[in-house]
Amino acid sequence: MLLPALWLGPAQTAERLGEWHRKVVAPSVVGSLQGSRIFDQSPQAAVRRLVLPDPAFSETRVNLVDLGLDGAKALVLGLQAGFGLMLLGAWWTARRADPASFVLDLALAMTGMLLVFGYALQAQFAVLLLPGALIAAWMLTQAPRGARRLALAAALCIVASVPGLVGREAANFALAYSSVTLGLVIEFALLLWMRVK
Repeated sequence: MLLPALWLGPAQTAERLGEWHRKVVAPSVVGSLQGSRIFDQSPQAAVRRLVLPDPAFSETRVNLVDLGLDGAKALVLGLQAGFGLMLLGAWWTARRADPASFVLDLALAMTGMLLVFGYALQAQFAVLLLPGALIAAWMLTQAPRGARRLALAAALCIVASVPGLVGREAANFALAYSSVTLGLVIEFALLLWMRVK
């Protein structure tokens, strides 16, 4: 938070934090789901697209089932609690005080924050840079083969959402099926793997 405040200044930082609170925190507090726009790659929006019959883009629906609004809310709360508990469990069971663990804990906190509270702003995608860099460094040094396959799957999920690489129509479908969210979940799993190994 300090670096953006230095760059943007106090007024713009307060405005951006207010926008984040309105779009992410407030809906979570009252138990409502975030929107189903395909650019919203939060887990809450992914659940909404996949378990409610609302259109994901244009008139295209991608829901796999119809759980109804109450079922979707319950699923979101369960996912939020599950991700939060996994994060706390990793920190509790693998307590270490070395600098590398501190950086890994920051990366886990960043991905955990996005998975628990969601994200609806494009600027929040910058939060994925540190976790991605740590995973890439692990891949180049000591990661087991299974972890490398998971990292490749995460990268492909995220790349599939880039219209300049795959075309707008393919990117829309990847986003509608929450490819970035899936990539983030895989990254979270890899970071947990790194933390408890």
